Amino acid sequence: MKRQASRRAIIAWSGFPACFLLAFSLSAAAEKDSVPQVSRPIFEATGRLVYLQNSPSGLELVSMAPENPEDRAITSLSSGPGLSRPEIRLSRSGRIWLTAEDWETGAGVPIAGEVMGPLSHIAPSSGNRGADVCFDAYDRPWFAWRTAAGSVEALFVREGGTSVIRRLSGLADTALSTPRILADPAGIIWVVWSGKDRSGYGVFARRFDGGSWSRVERLAATGPFPCLQPDAAADAAGRIWVAWSAYDGSDYEIYYAHSTGLGWTKPLPLTADESSSDEFPSLALLQSLHPVISWTRTDANGFALLASILDGPRPSEPLLLGRATDIRPIVKTAADGGRLAALWIEAGRVEIRVFEASDLYQPRRIAPRQPKIFLRPAAQAAPAIIFNPALSEKGYICFGDSITYGHLAGENDPTKGYIPRLAAMIDKAFGSSDVYNDGFPGELTSTGLARIDALLAGRKARYILIMEGTNDVKDILIPIDAVIFNLKEMLRKSLAAGAFPAIATVIPRRDWIWFYPEYRDRQFALVAAIRQMAADYKIPLLDLFQAFNDYPNGPDALLDADGKHPNEIGYKFMAERWFDALGKFPFPPIGIQVAKKYDKILFYSLAGNMLSWQASPKIAAPAMIQGLKIYRRKPGEGPDKFQLLTLVKDAASFFDTEIQGKELYEYVIAALRTDGVEGPCSELVKSR
Repeated sequence: MKRQASRRAIIAWSGFPACFLLAFSLSAAAEKDSVPQVSRPIFEATGRLVYLQNSPSGLELVSMAPENPEDRAITSLSSGPGLSRPEIRLSRSGRIWLTAEDWETGAGVPIAGEVMGPLSHIAPSSGNRGADVCFDAYDRPWFAWRTAAGSVEALFVREGGTSVIRRLSGLADTALSTPRILADPAGIIWVVWSGKDRSGYGVFARRFDGGSWSRVERLAATGPFPCLQPDAAADAAGRIWVAWSAYDGSDYEIYYAHSTGLGWTKPLPLTADESSSDEFPSLALLQSLHPVISWTRTDANGFALLASILDGPRPSEPLLLGRATDIRPIVKTAADGGRLAALWIEAGRVEIRVFEASDLYQPRRIAPRQPKIFLRPAAQAAPAIIFNPALSEKGYICFGDSITYGHLAGENDPTKGYIPRLAAMIDKAFGSSDVYNDGFPGELTSTGLARIDALLAGRKARYILIMEGTNDVKDILIPIDAVIFNLKEMLRKSLAAGAFPAIATVIPRRDWIWFYPEYRDRQFALVAAIRQMAADYKIPLLDLFQAFNDYPNGPDALLDADGKHPNEIGYKFMAERWFDALGKFPFPPIGIQVAKKYDKILFYSLAGNMLSWQASPKIAAPAMIQGLKIYRRKPGEGPDKFQLLTLVKDAASFFDTEIQGKELYEYVIAALRTDGVEGPCSELVKSR
C-alpha cells in the first residue's frame, strides 16, 4: 500500500517568528543533477523505517514497513531542491527532527526542527555545513556544525534550549569534517570530528558534562596523512564508539576506537587490504550495545557495501550488503533490536535492505594486516631520478574519472572520449604505441590513490597522464586539503615506480554547482594547487582549466548538456591539448651505445668510456630541451647509487674519463627541459 501526503515547511530565523513559506523553484542549473540525496534511516517506536530523500522535486519524508517495501507513505515537506544534505534524528520522546542546509539564498544556512513543524535557522549566517542534532537528558536539542572563514574552518555548537553558540575547535584547525553530536545515556553531550591542527591530522572529541566543555581529546593522530568521515554512536553502557577512514601510507582504511571512562582505546583497523579504498563508515548499534560499522569499498570491480560487527576480540567477517556499478554509493544504516537497515543510492534510486543480526555474526577468517599508518613524512619523498628499465617507452596510462574514461550524452562510453583520439595521434606521430584507458567513472581521488599502484605495476608504461578531482569538488564534505594530498601521493607513487607523470587541471564546470560561490572557490583552490604541485614536483602541467576558458565562446562550447563532461568538440580539444603537451615532454635519447676508447696525448694514453646516442624523435620542441644529464653507477648497485656526471648540451656523445682501470659501469641518460623538468631515464647501457 502506498499513501501520499503533502505539506510545505515553514522556516524562521531562530528567535524570530516564522515568517515565510518554503516554496523553492527548480532552477535550470539544478535540473541537470537528478541523483537524489538521502538521510540516514531511523526506526520509529512502531518499527517502521523512516528516512528523508531530496530530489529535484523536493524534500520528502518516507515511512515504510521493513518487511513490506510496498507499505510505504511519502510526505512532501518542500518543493524544489533548496534543502540540501538532509538528516534526521529521533528525540528522546520519539519525535523526528531534521537538519539540512537552506540553499535558497545560494549560501547554505543550517536549519533544523521537527519534520512536521516549523524549521528554524540555527546559525544566522552563511557558509555553514553539515549540521547535526542530538538531545540531552531534558530532551532539549543541541546542534553542531562547521563553518569556513577564509582558509580556516571551525566547529560550532549551539547549546540546548538556549541561543548560546560556542566555538569548539582551535584557531589553527583546517580541513574539518562534518561534526557528529550525540548524547550518552547519562545525557552528557559529545562532539566528534576529524581535522588538521598544528600537529597534523587527527580525530578529536569534546564533551559537555552539564557545567563546562572538556579540553579537546585526540582519539587518533595520523600526522601528514588525512583521516576523514568520522561517525559516532553511544551504546547503552555509556561508551562512545567512533569510526573513520584514514590513509595508511598505501590507501584509505576504516579504523575505530571507543571511550573507556578514562580515555580512549588505541585506534584499531577494521580493514587493512591493498588496492582498494575503504571509506564513508556508518555506525549503528544492535540491541543498543553491539556496534556495527558499514562502509563503502571501491576497487577495480566497482563499489561494494560492507558491514562488520564489533563483538568479541575480533570484528566479524565483512558481510556484503550490496554492490553498485555506476555511482559511488554511501551506505547509511540504522538498527532496531536485532535488525540492521542499510540504505544507499544505486542507479538514481534508493536501495534499502534489512539484515538480521545472525547475518553479521560470521567469524573473521584472518586478522587484518597491521596498517602502515603513521609513516614519516620522509617516506613521501620523490626519487632523485626517474628510473625503471622494466617500463615500456611506448606505454601511456591515461588516468582519471569519467572525463578520462569517456562520457557523452549521459552515457559512459570509452569510444567517445579523448583517449581514442589521442591514441590515433600518438600512433601516427610516434609509431605503434600502447595507450591505456584507465578512467574510472565517478571516482574520487581517494579511490584513484588506492588503484594507482596496481595499474603502475600491471601496465608497465613509462608515462602516466593524470586528471582527477572534479568529483571531489562536488562533494563539499571532502576537504580540498585532502584532495590535494591524494593528488600529491599519486605523483609520488608514479615517480617511485619509475613512471613519468604529467598532471592536468580539472576542466571548468557549468552544471548546478557553478552557481554557488563555495563550489566555485573549491574548484579555484584545486586548480591553483594542481598548478603549484606541478611546479613543486617539476613535472609537465596541462592547464585544461585555462585552455577551456580561453576557447572561443568560452567553455560552454566544449561542454556537454550536463555541464561537467566535454562534448564531441571538447573531447577532440582535450586530445589535441594532451598531444601538444606530449610533444614538449623531455623524452630520453635512444640508440645509446658505450665503448672503451683511448685518447692518446703525446706519450700518454687516457682510457675512458665513449657514450653516443640519438635524440628522441618524439620531441617536437627541441628548443625546450636544455641538455642531457648523464648518470653512472657500478653494476649491482641500487637506483639511488646513480651519480650525476655532467649535463651535456648540443652534443650527441660524451667521453667519460673518470673511470678506474678495468672497473665496469652502467649508464642512463635523462633529458632536462629549460624549465627544470627532468624526464625519465633512458635504457640502461653497460661498459665492457
